[in-house]
Amino acid sequence: KVTKKPTKPKQQRDYTEPKNIILHGKQRDNSRQKGNRKVTKKPTKPKQQRDYTEPKNIILHGKQRDNSRQKGNRKGAKKVVRTAQSDELSQQLTASTYECMICCDRVRERHEIWSCVCCYHIFHLRCISRWARSLAAALNEEKLEEGWRCPGCQNPSSVVPSVYKCFCGRVNNPAQRRGKGDMTVPHSCGEPCKKKLAISEDVNCHHRCHQLCHPGPCPPCPVTITRYCPCGKTSSRVRCSQYSVLPSCDKSCDKMLDCGLHKCILICHEGACSSCDVSVELLCYCKREKKSFLCGDIGTEMSGVTRKGFSCGRICNR
Repeated sequence: KVTKKPTKPKQQRDYTEPKNIILHGKQRDNSRQKGNRKVTKKPTKPKQQRDYTEPKNIILHGKQRDNSRQKGNRKGAKKVVRTAQSDELSQQLTASTYECMICCDRVRERHEIWSCVCCYHIFHLRCISRWARSLAAALNEEKLEEGWRCPGCQNPSSVVPSVYKCFCGRVNNPAQRRGKGDMTVPHSCGEPCKKKLAISEDVNCHHRCHQLCHPGPCPPCPVTITRYCPCGKTSSRVRCSQYSVLPSCDKSCDKMLDCGLHKCILICHEGACSSCDVSVELLCYCKREKKSFLCGDIGTEMSGVTRKGFSCGRICNR
């Protein structure tokens, strides 16, 4: 028989403390309630959100930098520049709402097409081929082989369309390259366009279009280059497509004239300078007669006058 030792009941500790305790010169309130301790929290300051906006202009290494930012768009980012006609054609082809001008049927993704390089109208390939061989499109009704006219812009052409090509004209049958879920425009090869951006031969632009193969005209050249005024004294950074030559700077031309002695006194102008109209006096070969001539006329075959002089028509007697 095992006898257990009597155990004393545990006494619960009394955690009550004096209400006020002075510690390090500060008074603390230690008042407590049964099962609940009074806790005083220090007031917290609201967190300040950091402002990441930088000053608009910072001078660094002697250069001024613009740090202005916009939401979701960083200044200096390249933007895709497109024409209104190109956007409208792309939307209509993607939605299959564009209609062929000849048959008035919709141009769908599975159809073979042909696009005019002048007016950029799009036709079914079978429709434009039939139209090009008809009398209505012939330049000369008696000789059909001379060419045909586009039904959209009447632009003459000598080749009858027979091959389905993309808009940039480098890939045949571009529909075979499209896969399911392809986001490119229908009938596009998906490669860079690389067409020349020069609108005409007068515009000195050698850049090419870097957009993906697209319908409609290419956008104006976005490259920024240095252009000079006709006299060459003033220069400015402008868009390549904006000016072939800068406008006149309202200064004197000062280009050397054909005579090689005088300069042009006209205001900065385009084209060649006029002939020198300065009056120059010359002696005849025998030194007995003096006449004045226009500097620009001296040395020409019509005048018979040289820089050394002219013939007075008398007997020399030297």
